[in-house]
Amino acid sequence: MKKTMLYWGAILIAIFSAAAVMFFLGHVPEERDIYSAIPQPDENEPYIFLIGEGKSFSLDPGDILFQKMGKDIPYRNELASFFPLFSKSDSGALLIRLEDKDLKLLGSIRFNFNDLQVLSSGEIPREWVGLEGYVLKKGEDDSFQLFSPGSSEPLLMKKNGGMILISDSTSGLEEMIGTLAGDLENIKVEKNDKYPNHAKINDAGLLSQIGALYGIQVKPGRVLLRADWMDVEGSGELEWKISGLNQIIPGQFLHKIQSRKWKEYLLFPSPNLFAAGINIPNINEDDYKILGLEKWQEDLGISPDKFREIISGPMVLNVSGKSKFLLFSFPGLILQLIGRGQSGLDFVDLFWSRKWGAFRPSMDLMEGYERGGSSSLPLSLVAAANNDLAVMGFMEKELLEKREKASVALPIMEKDDQSVVWFFLDGPGLSKTLENLITASSLAEKMGSPMADKTRVIMESSRKLEKMGKVSFVMKSLEKGRIRWENVELVSRD
Repeated sequence: MKKTMLYWGAILIAIFSAAAVMFFLGHVPEERDIYSAIPQPDENEPYIFLIGEGKSFSLDPGDILFQKMGKDIPYRNELASFFPLFSKSDSGALLIRLEDKDLKLLGSIRFNFNDLQVLSSGEIPREWVGLEGYVLKKGEDDSFQLFSPGSSEPLLMKKNGGMILISDSTSGLEEMIGTLAGDLENIKVEKNDKYPNHAKINDAGLLSQIGALYGIQVKPGRVLLRADWMDVEGSGELEWKISGLNQIIPGQFLHKIQSRKWKEYLLFPSPNLFAAGINIPNINEDDYKILGLEKWQEDLGISPDKFREIISGPMVLNVSGKSKFLLFSFPGLILQLIGRGQSGLDFVDLFWSRKWGAFRPSMDLMEGYERGGSSSLPLSLVAAANNDLAVMGFMEKELLEKREKASVALPIMEKDDQSVVWFFLDGPGLSKTLENLITASSLAEKMGSPMADKTRVIMESSRKLEKMGKVSFVMKSLEKGRIRWENVELVSRD
């Protein structure tokens, strides 16, 4: 009995050992960094470098970006061919490099074991949706040619361990093989481990050259953008950092862009559909003429100096809450000017006397404000100010009682609430509001109002906003910032 058990035990161990050997011989874990095959590009030549999870490449450029390009754009089809293939991988690294006025494409991709085996046999996995029409032609020594619809030239591929190297040229493949062998230096990657996806864009002086062509006063210099992000089913976050702006932007302009702490208690009426804050730099006479502000100033009937005082400084625009006009309800719209002092008080007086004087007899005073007030008939109108805050626009009075800090209303600001500009957009909320506006337009049409003429435009805007999801954005300085999105439909096939 013992001999029988030993006999069968030995057979099972032999079978298990053989299976393990066969498995690991054909499936060596790939431990190299996915970007270890990408050579370090020349910093004096423009390039774009992307690295991340395969799904991060699933943004369909054929539908979003490349459909807007003419068919004669160089490398249009080659670029469009890369992204669907990368989107099926576990991870990938892609370098798009401009070399001697010629675009060069290099990539390294890691697939799961099953997909790698199918590709190694010269086939495209059948379950890969979106790659219908792609044909893989197997060559010698683990090399392949990938033919994609619309592209006249195949992409060249080569298996190297657990990675697939891919390029639009033989020299590109040779560069990557040489990089893996240590003959060339691989690309430097500075990444934030908080995020799985990373990008680096080097303009190599292109921005300053383009600016000079258009007569913009810029200095020669190189700009480098780094971004790190994550995305899970249309929701995610991205942080970016730009270096080199101080080399190309004139100092007198760069110093005007100042970040600030948004520590004031401001108005964010519910529902908060859109809110944006910006710190407008001090505007001098030259800026005044360049921006074409004379017409606004003349329309308000105030001096240029007074107008510059009013518009310079922090301000917030809200689309939120509720306002009424006769029988119709609309989202509210208010502008908040922060810290304007006497200029804000004078501006509110001017608002009521010059622009909305007919409503002044029905104006109600508002608690906490020295000047101005609100009116409810025939529309919800507010213009009130104290030394710290001037508020004007269209909003129901009772929605203007509660205040909170921007960092509370917009969690993306968190504790580091110092920024130049920020905004929040609730796409689905605005879409629903516009749908209600369509209903109001139908009633307006029966009452003979021309508002109904805009129904089609409103419907189109509503559909687009719904797909945008909720987006929050904060630019902490001219060089860095963060954006967060929720439930965004990345690809529109309308």
